[in-house]
Amino acid sequence: MAATKMFHTRIDLAAETRSGMIALLNQQLADTFDLYSQTKQAHWNVKGAQFYPLSSIHCMNCSTN
Repeated sequence: MAATKMFHTRIDLAAETRSGMIALLNQQLADTFDLYSQTKQAHWNVKGAQFYPLSSIHCMNCSTN
């Protein structure tokens, strides 16, 4: 992974700690977006009698940010 450019900040964390936090937060962001994408894809593949209840749940989950 390429080195992350860090900007000056007033947060009192060592550069090593900040680098670790950046990596953890970037991974969390990627995992969250991946889960969202998988959920959205699953939503569009639902058929039959369960479509409306599952669609309602999906829309409720996606609209609460």
